[in-house]
Amino acid sequence: MRTVSLKSNPPPKFETTSYAWGDASIHDQIFVNGIPMMVTASSAAVLRRCRYQHSTRAIWIDAICIDQSEVGERNQQLTLMASIYRQCWRNIIYLGEPAPPVGSLQGGAQDITLTRALEDLIQYTMRHLNLESRAALEKYMWVGNIADIFAQSARHPPKNPQDLADLVKQVLPVFRASWFRRLWVIQESILPPENICCWGTETISLQTLLLAVRCIMSWEENLPKGTDKVIYAAYVLHTYTVIYAEPWANNGELLDALLTFSDHCEVTVPHDRLYGLLGLFQAAGSQDELPVLLRPDYSRSWIVVLADATKYIFQERRSLHVLNGVEHSKTSINDLAQPSWVGYLLESSSLGQLDGSQKFNASNGSPYQPHFLERPNELKVCGYTLGVVSEVALTQEKPTSSASLLKTYHTAYDMALRSSNDDQAGTSANEVVAYTLVGGKTWDRQRFTGNCHEICESAMARADLWPNGPPLGLAAAAEVPEGTNQEAARYAYAMWEAIPRRTFFCTDSFFGLGPPYISANDVLAVLLGYHLPVILRPVDGHGYRFVGPCYVHGIMDGEIVIKREADNILPELLVLI
Repeated sequence: MRTVSLKSNPPPKFETTSYAWGDASIHDQIFVNGIPMMVTASSAAVLRRCRYQHSTRAIWIDAICIDQSEVGERNQQLTLMASIYRQCWRNIIYLGEPAPPVGSLQGGAQDITLTRALEDLIQYTMRHLNLESRAALEKYMWVGNIADIFAQSARHPPKNPQDLADLVKQVLPVFRASWFRRLWVIQESILPPENICCWGTETISLQTLLLAVRCIMSWEENLPKGTDKVIYAAYVLHTYTVIYAEPWANNGELLDALLTFSDHCEVTVPHDRLYGLLGLFQAAGSQDELPVLLRPDYSRSWIVVLADATKYIFQERRSLHVLNGVEHSKTSINDLAQPSWVGYLLESSSLGQLDGSQKFNASNGSPYQPHFLERPNELKVCGYTLGVVSEVALTQEKPTSSASLLKTYHTAYDMALRSSNDDQAGTSANEVVAYTLVGGKTWDRQRFTGNCHEICESAMARADLWPNGPPLGLAAAAEVPEGTNQEAARYAYAMWEAIPRRTFFCTDSFFGLGPPYISANDVLAVLLGYHLPVILRPVDGHGYRFVGPCYVHGIMDGEIVIKREADNILPELLVLI
């Protein structure tokens, strides 16, 4: 082992390693400069697989090159990760040893190597898509929209499904490797100029593996159930390669995108959901030094670390857009130990965002103004409170037929009839309900701009929209047969997607569609720097819990802010906890 400087001229030539740590309690002995040293068994396996028998090989490996027992050194080394992996000449990815005989997969009468199986799958996909070269396939798979690729395979299924299933079965074992599930490997595999993957005695390029993942996903509807779960971790890695290559307007948007997918990966300690991506963040954002709010410190609590990261995103974006990702559970909304405005602390929600929300402008484009508090879990924002929630509809189960939507519709309609606020005046109850039940969005997640109430009435008048149940997914909704019921069926699908959000009524006569755990006495508000109205929950003497975004017809385009400013009414200072 020797010490080198990354700033030396000429720079040092070395390879890096990337591997899954596995069980840190299992150790093995190696010799470093002739001195015995205990390391994790996985680290020892990497070194034994990578070493040359008759020559030296310069390799950087974290288990040895970073003193894992010293928190200060770990914090300091984290700031160098981007430089280390970008300056190596190649990265060695150790995927492990395959279960079949080393370097091969069982392929019927004879063993088939992984390299051969991957190539066969890629060639099969090329032939089916009538593409003449691998370069053309890579362009199609990497540049093309994944939804369009899914639709293409759905319209043109394979001629020999069993042949396809056999090909996919041969390559799936490698994607079960724990390496794909670890968060740290993302920056370790994206930053280097070249990656080779070791699977037993075979070496394969990472680009080939990710191309195979894209091919498998394009056949998703034609493959055995569960295939998507096997390759999902590899697909998340592919998603991060796309995020890294994207041009971002600011570093806040970049960090938000990186953190959004971090809960799909495995980490040893929660801090690594942020710290394991900082190298990627530095490289993509062209930053020599990390901002103060993001500097690694394992001695701080994870909640404080993530709260600071969220504040950094708010400041960089001059926007509270990150609040889109906040969807509480029944318990998390009242858990005062966790800041309610940090969405990354929560489990992934099945609700999704109020899609099309980027097209709304409830705060009239007013930017977020950062305010600093001594208490790290609090966030000061400016905004207007509009009324107290007085009535909330019961949580609805997702209906299984168009007829069962009628109950939801009539409950909402009766509640909307009591809405007489000036900001919603001039709009019929039918129109308010029609827009509210779908959160102002169409079936394909765009903003509704047409005769929404007429389409809604058409949908409510038909009981045969879904003879086989609601269309499950955008592709199915897009292919509703043309005819008199097409618009109605798509409206009903948009309404189906909006459930289990709940309709509510405010003391100031606002009617809207709120988050699942909205309750009486919550407060409707508009926050400067955020494009959707929100529901807040007062906490005696402390501030507000952020319950979630909502839709209120008539105030989605800044009407409230414009009116209050015209009346010289200053925004309130609100504390979110």
